[in-house]
Amino acid sequence: MFSNPAHYIAELERVVSRSHNCFCSHIGTAEVNETFQGTEVWKGYVEIFRLTDHLQATICYAWMDSQTRRSITVLRVGPVTSAGAAVRAAIVQESRNERSAIQE
Repeated sequence: MFSNPAHYIAELERVVSRSHNCFCSHIGTAEVNETFQGTEVWKGYVEIFRLTDHLQATICYAWMDSQTRRSITVLRVGPVTSAGAAVRAAIVQESRNERSAIQE
């Protein structure tokens, strides 16, 4: 995607700020390896951003889907309390979107 990690993080920072209408700053990276019934379903790095002036959350998790080249952002709210939980929530949401599209 981005050969320069600083450009990758800067792009995600822009996406997070724009998507959630707030200021954000990068505070770290988490490696996530999600499995389901013993099969790896997602492996990669999730960038963690601190949000300023957001009404619901102080943390946002973000990464870029390598297949679709789409940025994904997930706020730390409710059951989402970690980078792994953010990835799981995104996988569940994508699955729901796919099922909904099939039913239409």
